[in-house]
Amino acid sequence: KSPIRLAISKDGKLLYVVCENTNEVLVVGTENRDIIHNIKVGSHPFGITLSPDETRIYVSNRWDDSVSVIDANSMEVTNTFSVGDDPHGMVTEASGKHLFVANLSESDISVIETEDFTEIKRLIAGTYPFDIARSPDERYIYVSNQMSNPVPFRTPSILELTTIDAERQFVVDRRELFSTLLGQG
Repeated sequence: KSPIRLAISKDGKLLYVVCENTNEVLVVGTENRDIIHNIKVGSHPFGITLSPDETRIYVSNRWDDSVSVIDANSMEVTNTFSVGDDPHGMVTEASGKHLFVANLSESDISVIETEDFTEIKRLIAGTYPFDIARSPDERYIYVSNQMSNPVPFRTPSILELTTIDAERQFVVDRRELFSTLLGQG
């Protein structure tokens, strides 16, 4: 099944497991460790995040360039919408009104209005944005990139961290991260 990413409910009772090779999400009851649901999603799913109220589960589908929306009560896919090329990590801002999706192959972030699943913005990120996290105070969205920014030959790689103001959906900072790759001092 090739489980690749996980999300867990706030109460810790449900574990959501993305299975890349079988194009599904497994819902596991943590008390008995049993599979409660198998939910088919798009092709080569990767990222998973829950809406703040846990009524929706969002799953990025890498080969379809889409996101599947799962209703957490019925455990059925209720919508699928397009995003950029090769979507990976995702997160909503604190209210759940906007979903941020890292589009790896396009080096940008789709900002999705979750009321009708329309893309309202594309924000430029570092080279191959991979994962996204919300700050503890919920004010910012942080995006890490997988590949180095361009550097001269035989120069250490430089990764980048993009910081987005969650409320305004606006990039407010980019920080180069030195010495973050193995083998560098």
